[in-house]
Amino acid sequence: MASAVCCLASAVCRLSSAFVYSYPMSTILLVADSDRVIDSVHAALSHPDTNVIDERDPEVAAEVAYEEGVDAVVVDIRIGSMGGMALVHAVRNAGTADHRIPVTVLLDREADVFLARRSGAANWVVKTAASSDLRRTVESGLPA
Repeated sequence: MASAVCCLASAVCRLSSAFVYSYPMSTILLVADSDRVIDSVHAALSHPDTNVIDERDPEVAAEVAYEEGVDAVVVDIRIGSMGGMALVHAVRNAGTADHRIPVTVLLDREADVFLARRSGAANWVVKTAASSDLRRTVESGLPA
C-alpha cells in the first residue's frame, strides 16, 4: 500500500512539473520612461510565462534587445530623447535579415497609426486599449 501511494505521489509530481513547465517563457523589453505606462504594461503582460524587462534609456534599447535575446520589444511613442519611431528604426536596423525582433508601439491616439506603419513596427496599440488587447497584440508578434 505504501509503495502504491509513493508511486501515485511520484506520478502527480511528474504531472504537475510537466504542467508548470509546459509554457515557453517569453521575454519582452519595455522601453518607456513614464511610470504610469510602465505600470500599465506590466499589469497587462504579467503572466507566469512572460518576463518583462524595463529600459528607460532609448539610446541603448536596441543594443539591450539583442544582447538580452528578447522575443519582442514594446515602445512608448513618447519615449524621451529619441522618440518611439526612431527607436523602432534602431531596433530593426540592429537586427539581421534572419533575426529581427518584432516591435509593438504604444500609441497615444488612433490617428498615430500611420506613424507606426511608416516606422516598420510589427504591431501597435493605443494606450487606452484594454489590457487584454495589449497582451494579444504583443503575443501576435512573438515567434511561434
